[in-house]
Amino acid sequence: AKEADMLLAVGGGKCLDTVKLAADHLGKPVFTVPTIASNCAPITKISIMYHEDGSFCDIPRLHHVPAHCFIDPRIILAAPIKYFRAGIGDAMAKNVESEWSAKAGEPLDYGSELGITAGKLCFYPFLKEGKKALKDAEAGVVTEELEDCILNVAISPGIVSVSVHPYYNGGIAHALFYGLTCRKHIEKHHLHGEVVSYGILVMLTADKQYAERDRLLAFNRSIGLPTHLADIHARPEDLPAVTEKALAGIDVRVWPYPVAQQMLIDAVMELEQVG
Repeated sequence: AKEADMLLAVGGGKCLDTVKLAADHLGKPVFTVPTIASNCAPITKISIMYHEDGSFCDIPRLHHVPAHCFIDPRIILAAPIKYFRAGIGDAMAKNVESEWSAKAGEPLDYGSELGITAGKLCFYPFLKEGKKALKDAEAGVVTEELEDCILNVAISPGIVSVSVHPYYNGGIAHALFYGLTCRKHIEKHHLHGEVVSYGILVMLTADKQYAERDRLLAFNRSIGLPTHLADIHARPEDLPAVTEKALAGIDVRVWPYPVAQQMLIDAVMELEQVG
């Protein structure tokens, strides 16, 4: 690898991020070929790293974005549909989290304004086309809706990630996911985007965006994404450890207002009461 002209990363998010980090250490360009549409790893300037037990470790920032990303919908269609479904959940968090992180109203530089505006493509097109795109994927048919949603999973969130200041690149949804990785069975049996999609509902509840939360709740139900703790095999008694780890992580670096551990626990339990 040290003598190669470039590195080619072919696989899912963890594979792509690993090869991206290796290329960064070697000072080599990296080209990505996602085999699943589950996240924006194909074009981002970060690599999300985990410990061997599956718990979250770190998010190294890289010197360069990948040189090019090759996306073939036929390759995506060959993967189990669960990855695409989870990818939709993960992408939708980019819009909610970036807007929430900048909610205090501080002046934003051009990149952050651009990224947060682009983040709307990570949310509203899915509400309109996501259900049909998943049905098309299950049928093995490449349609305009399918292609749009694949791009809004892999590319639109990546544009947000690369454009905004790092402080606006996360929020409660991802922090809660990383907190939940301390429960081994969640990391083992549930996909990243699947758990993040649940975290968005908690985040909207904590932020008292009830209309948007209920809209997303109905959408999650319609495509099979989780809406309650039982859907991700978590329990109320897990919450103290999970929320402690969530707030100790690095995924949230700008808060529009103080967020306490009890606030997250209360939001989870309030969401549990929603039918």
